[in-house]
Amino acid sequence: MQDKKIIDDFFDNNTNQELVFDVKKDSTLTVALNIKAKNNQKIYNIIFNHKENSSVFIKVNCLTFIKGEIVVNITNNVPKNTPHCCVSQKIIGVLTTKNSSIKATPIMNVYNNQVNAEHEVNVGYLNKEEIFYLMSKGVKKSKATKILIDNLFAI
Repeated sequence: MQDKKIIDDFFDNNTNQELVFDVKKDSTLTVALNIKAKNNQKIYNIIFNHKENSSVFIKVNCLTFIKGEIVVNITNNVPKNTPHCCVSQKIIGVLTTKNSSIKATPIMNVYNNQVNAEHEVNVGYLNKEEIFYLMSKGVKKSKATKILIDNLFAI
């Protein structure tokens, strides 16, 4: 069984959410979480509890503006009696000002050696040289920035 969830949080209010997913035996769950923080705080604690032969693929895209703050904690729990699981965690963050922040923590509680697990966290600023290059081809700065952000956040 395959299940896909896409969660978008582009609102200007503060967020503090805990999302818990119980991943069933012989199933695959794909989650995409897109978060934008502009002068506010977004906190997400995401927990996956695995059963035998389950797979989780999660990608979190974070974008901060002005004094935005994003905190993302992803936990995958793979107990001893759950072989043949697959876990992939990817967190991408773009800071647009020095006053914004992104804190990302990938946590894997794996108690079985028959698991394929990987995680990746990339947080930083857009490359000014890439923006300059697009502008040299006639693209306006705002459009160049949007192109680069859309490229980073492609699912």
